[in-house]
Amino acid sequence: MKKAGLFLLILFLSCNFAWSQDTLYIYRAGIVVEKKALNEVDSITFSENYNLPIQQTVTDIDGNIYHTVKIGTQTWMVENLKTTKYRNGDPISNITDNNAWVSSYNGAYCWYNNDIQNKDTLGALYNGYAIYDSRNIAPIGWHVPSKEEWVVLINYLGGENVAGGKMKEKGTTHWISPNVDASNESGFNALPGGYRAKDTGTFQYKGSNAFYRTSSEEIASGYDSSWHIMLFNQNANITPSYAVKAYGFSVRCLKDSQTLPALTTAAISAITDTTAFSGGNITSDGGAAITARGICWSTSQNPTIEGYKTISDSTGIGAFTSKIKGLTADSTYYVRAYATNSVGTAYGEQVSFKTSKAVLQTVTDIDGNVYHTLKIGNQIWMVENLKTSKYRNGESITNFTDATSWSNTTIGAWCDNNNSTTNATKYGHLYNWYAVNDNRKIAPIGWHIPTDEELTILINYISEHSANSTNVVKAMATNSDWKIDSSVTGSVGNNLSINNSSGFSALPGGHCDGSGTFYGLTSVGNWWTSSINSALDAKYFYISYNSNTLNRTSIFMHYGLSVRCIKD
Repeated sequence: MKKAGLFLLILFLSCNFAWSQDTLYIYRAGIVVEKKALNEVDSITFSENYNLPIQQTVTDIDGNIYHTVKIGTQTWMVENLKTTKYRNGDPISNITDNNAWVSSYNGAYCWYNNDIQNKDTLGALYNGYAIYDSRNIAPIGWHVPSKEEWVVLINYLGGENVAGGKMKEKGTTHWISPNVDASNESGFNALPGGYRAKDTGTFQYKGSNAFYRTSSEEIASGYDSSWHIMLFNQNANITPSYAVKAYGFSVRCLKDSQTLPALTTAAISAITDTTAFSGGNITSDGGAAITARGICWSTSQNPTIEGYKTISDSTGIGAFTSKIKGLTADSTYYVRAYATNSVGTAYGEQVSFKTSKAVLQTVTDIDGNVYHTLKIGNQIWMVENLKTSKYRNGESITNFTDATSWSNTTIGAWCDNNNSTTNATKYGHLYNWYAVNDNRKIAPIGWHIPTDEELTILINYISEHSANSTNVVKAMATNSDWKIDSSVTGSVGNNLSINNSSGFSALPGGHCDGSGTFYGLTSVGNWWTSSINSALDAKYFYISYNSNTLNRTSIFMHYGLSVRCIKD
């Protein structure tokens, strides 16, 4: 019956068991956590809160593996350190001669009684000079704890009078009887490694005392001293004390605390009217891997990654450079470098700059309307919708204001949304495709209506180069005049202030359908291409206030849509 219970316990607690003669030993992670005489075991109680929270492992430069335990907010090794090398691979001196040990002022270690058989259980004994060596004896991400960090542990476990009992390995396998109040309920598994004396080099107190080094020096004593922590087999106390660094004590390592990264922001360089360069230098990862880094910017102070940002192709600490694009000419911007780890996102100091003034050019149509132009990649586009009332040769394009005439015509024609000249001033005219395709041309000399292929080139460039590269429609739409939308993340009408990073300035001019009815003013922008789809319809594209997608399809030729021209 007892064996059946043991198998259930193995499955439930993930422990290992062995029995020798009349004694039951319970191991976890290779550590004896309990032993009982079999004649004392008459029942087994199952618990989901078996209080040995050993969680992960860490490996030192020698390849020694240590289990870890989280106690409060700290994570500790469960075994004593036994590395023979510094973190960089340099050997720590192994001094076996007593006189050499006493006279050494360099980092050194030994095994208790110079017997390597003590290594696996008790670990090594290190003098204080090994602790303070800049090459570091702790594994990466770990350190020798300070006195203050030991005090945090002691206080968490109830104070100096009881914490030792909660930290000591249970039983008398390694501790000499009586090992008072040893419960190891913390999972720390303190072991009695003894020490090596500073004046004789001899070994003492194995089995009765544990001595753990700290990284805290003691200057007030007037000696070359440092603090250490003592535990005893005769009581449950744990006591901080200090002694000269020549003593050989055990070491228990503590995991580095994780904080936000530390970084600086690089100066702004190569400023143009729409682009600039900056970057940053991450000087500390905060003890956790950097998962993202880059720069963020805004026309408001203290920009964050919730707005415009770049994402660097590389991660980790060190310097990086990023290009800022999609800027507005003659405008002041604020920039901060950022870095993200598991703790959160940190920012470098804020720097500011002003973009140069754009050299804007214009083109004039046959009516004398003046349009500003913009270079986007290798293309030059008008920034406003077309509003000419004449073909290039001076002949008039028919203006229909009644629905019946509009719906019945198969010749080139134009109208204004709601037949309002005020709308024409802002949004331009609406043209049917017969006017777009008329060989007399509605575009000014040196300009034309874009093909569907030219539209593809524009979209691809904006997608690759604009600050809103993941959302082409926001990069193209103006930051005013659109209907507001809060229901779709990234829609044109959601947060208008970050629209138009490309400068294309798409406006919601609406459309006139085949029956002569007007729709969509302030909510949809529709633009013809010169590409035919069939005998009845031609290709166009549209942007809607409540969508984050640019739509490309075809529509009947007698619909009235906006026109945007591209330079030959």
